[in-house]
Amino acid sequence: MQAPEKRRFVRHPVRIPLEYVVLREGGERRDQVSRDLSRNGISFPCTAPPPVGARLLIRIRVAGTLFEVEGMVVRLAKEDGGYLVGVAFDSGRAWYRARMVEQICHIEAWRKEQEEKGRRLSFAQAAEEWISKKASTFPPAAP
Repeated sequence: MQAPEKRRFVRHPVRIPLEYVVLREGGERRDQVSRDLSRNGISFPCTAPPPVGARLLIRIRVAGTLFEVEGMVVRLAKEDGGYLVGVAFDSGRAWYRARMVEQICHIEAWRKEQEEKGRRLSFAQAAEEWISKKASTFPPAAP
């Protein structure tokens, strides 16, 4: 029995709405929700996935900020009710953008957690608190 391949980059569960457009195929926009994010890509479940090799433009809007990254579908894994689509980002710049999205997601989760405790914070206030209390535990940037 062969040992499972060790992942090169840690996956972070991040459930955020996204839209994607298959480039060079008429540009039809489709809405999904991400499953996880890593240094080099993102995955999302899909019932009618784009084919392996398809180039995608992925748009993620978080807290009023739009992030766009390009990548290529590198993996389709059959799941109940559809597929898990794995997209590899094109460059370190895409990773930087994805990392920013992930940080924004953590900040927004912190803001919502505080709201459930009766504290209403603006996004800027939540960002300041999250940075001072949690940023040191955020995984380090790419080497």
